[in-house]
Amino acid sequence: MTDSWRPHDETDAAENAQLELAAWRKWPRNQLKAKASDLLNLLLSKTSFAPSDPALPLIGRASRAEPEAAYLIALAVMDRDRSSDLAWSWASLAALRGHPIAQQGLVAELRRRAAAAHGLSTSRYRRVVLSWADHVTLADLHPGGPNSSRLYEALTEAVPNNPASRLSDGLSADALLVLKGPLPDDNREDKYLSKAWQSLTQPLPLASPPPLEILRAVLDEEFPWLKEAIAAVLADLQLHQWAGCTRTKWRPLLLVGPPGTGKTRFARRLGELTGAGFGEVNAAGSSDNRALQGTARGYSSASPSQVLHVMRRTKTANPVILVDEIDKAQGSQNGDIRQTLLTMLEPESAKSWPDECLCVPCDLSAINWVLCANDVSRLRGPLLSRLRVVQTPQPEHRHLPAVLAGIQRDLWLVIAPHDLPELDPQHVDAFAHGLRRGVSLRRIAMAYEKFVQNAQAPKRLN
Repeated sequence: MTDSWRPHDETDAAENAQLELAAWRKWPRNQLKAKASDLLNLLLSKTSFAPSDPALPLIGRASRAEPEAAYLIALAVMDRDRSSDLAWSWASLAALRGHPIAQQGLVAELRRRAAAAHGLSTSRYRRVVLSWADHVTLADLHPGGPNSSRLYEALTEAVPNNPASRLSDGLSADALLVLKGPLPDDNREDKYLSKAWQSLTQPLPLASPPPLEILRAVLDEEFPWLKEAIAAVLADLQLHQWAGCTRTKWRPLLLVGPPGTGKTRFARRLGELTGAGFGEVNAAGSSDNRALQGTARGYSSASPSQVLHVMRRTKTANPVILVDEIDKAQGSQNGDIRQTLLTMLEPESAKSWPDECLCVPCDLSAINWVLCANDVSRLRGPLLSRLRVVQTPQPEHRHLPAVLAGIQRDLWLVIAPHDLPELDPQHVDAFAHGLRRGVSLRRIAMAYEKFVQNAQAPKRLN
């Protein structure tokens, strides 16, 4: 569908409309395009960088109508304020000039706001989204460039995959009742438990993944050495979508590889990017099954299964649950975590799994399981038969940019991106040499964090 097909009133309206930074989320594409030059002048007047800011030279390039420059300025402004109209106006300018990643990010953000809006605002956002729809092709989304990770981060965050908001807005009714029965409240202890776990007696939403092309692009960029694991997850998601199931769901996955290959982080990112949430159970050295089975009512330490704790925290019925180092688990007369896993992984028994603390059957059939092991030979046949085994190799030195980007992203929780020090060539070579020697990602991350701490020390002293 071409621009000339659009109704003329959009272009005519643009002649008299007052341009503002919020126009990107109020005006259809044609109307905004008619004011592209005015939009650039407005953005140039509203954007300022410090003389030492590396983004400053981009201003001159953006004034010469370079879409890549407008896109990079949008990223720089997002570092200050993820949701600012200034940042997304720059992104809209890059999108108008044909930047494919900016186009997809803009549509994703508009979709997110439409899902969160109410009344007339919802209709307005959806009208703007539709005006862009014919100009965005998911196949145009290609990873690349030193700054692409940040936009993929912004893009995937912008996809409306928050299941709770979709359910409350009536945009999706895909939900599951986890606790299949009323909670007992015969005494004071029962009433306390009933109140604490009341949220699971109502249907919990089932998270849906973002467009699979986007998910694949993000995972390929962040974990280029885990191609087999990415392909396994995406194949299952694609199969479910072909079958008409929109929720996030894959077959139980066993990641096998040496320590420090990114298995745990990969599982965590799957939970983040799909909106399903994430929980972790460490099986190393466990001599009983309390982490998964929970503790029966009547004991002073009575507690439901850790799986239910994750569901209550994530507010989803299909979270990603990682069982780490399953090959190091040990059984005893108090239970075996591997045997408990068998009942949770089996589809039929998972639909009515009995929790000994809450005393009601639970539906765990929607959980996305990821197990990790260093040595698959330690696992028995019944458990292996329920798992899809995928090897996770060590990253190579050519994967260093993705490795460092992942480490930096984890540090953003405590250090703002613009406060992270620049790596000099000497440190880059040292990290690359470590990957060539097969040094684990944990050691690489520890070395990088030490570098950051040493670089931050003078600032703290000042």
